[in-house]
Amino acid sequence: MESRGTSIAFVINSLTDGGAERALIHLIDCMREQLAGFQTHLVLLDREEERARMRLAIESIERTTGQRVRGWYIRSFPSVNTRELLVEQGGFLYDSDACNDEIPYFADVKGTPFLVIPYTKVFNDNRYFIAPTYSTPDDFFENLRLGFDCFADEARNGHGGRLMTVGVHTRWTGQPNRVHALKRFIEYVLARDDACFMRRVDVAQFWIDRFG
Repeated sequence: MESRGTSIAFVINSLTDGGAERALIHLIDCMREQLAGFQTHLVLLDREEERARMRLAIESIERTTGQRVRGWYIRSFPSVNTRELLVEQGGFLYDSDACNDEIPYFADVKGTPFLVIPYTKVFNDNRYFIAPTYSTPDDFFENLRLGFDCFADEARNGHGGRLMTVGVHTRWTGQPNRVHALKRFIEYVLARDDACFMRRVDVAQFWIDRFG
């Protein structure tokens, strides 16, 4: 992705070790975006404990990267308090703790509009392991291509712009026999003149400026 100049966002767990720190420094050098999060099932935490862990996550990533994170995503499920705590904490432009749409939208958080940029479990390499599974990496590429073509066709026919999120993981797509599917898709999109890659923070800023 770096060699092709594509813009991407990385989800970073809150507490990092030395190896992860070196990787984060490389991501910053490449001008990628970092999203904060942690692996604990938030539904098991009370509000005060979740608030405390959220602050630790923010501080940990800022200490490691030198940047304040502006996006939030939880690997498992948010609690009933998560979005309220994000608004209370301040500094966040959006969260991606929903998979209910392709288009960003504003959620009402006790009278405060807060941007949600949905994540995806459809255009995601987790289906290498979750039934119905991909038989080969070509299945992953075809899934992405068909989705992209549908969105591009809708935009061409006057239904407005579309946002396509693609979720990939180093432990799955990062395998040498699978990475080619992602490279093919990136090249497929780059060959078009009606689409581009954007960081989620840039999508968020555009959406807030235009519709906020």
